Amino acid sequence: EKPTGKMDVRGSGSITDLADTVLTIWRNKAKEGKLNAAELSQVPVTTDVLEQPDAVLYVHKQRNGEWEGGASLWWDRATTQFLASESGQPHRYAGLRVA
Repeated sequence: EKPTGKMDVRGSGSITDLADTVLTIWRNKAKEGKLNAAELSQVPVTTDVLEQPDAVLYVHKQRNGEWEGGASLWWDRATTQFLASESGQPHRYAGLRVA
């Protein structure tokens, strides 16, 4: 239910010390539960729930970079892509056509 950190990697701390980059992704399972419950009971989902990110990508360590922090992501079911914002547009890959 809560995001993990660099120290949550199982094993010795030297595992993350040796890595150049450490990333974790956290799924918002509380939001997933609320969406599933609303779908089953056929009630609308409140705006505050929809505005929450579906996941957060955390950069815990970058040996050759300056930025560390988190990036909120929203899941687009239709395209199975994470988007940078709730109203973001999915990327079209390789000109795939649906018949």
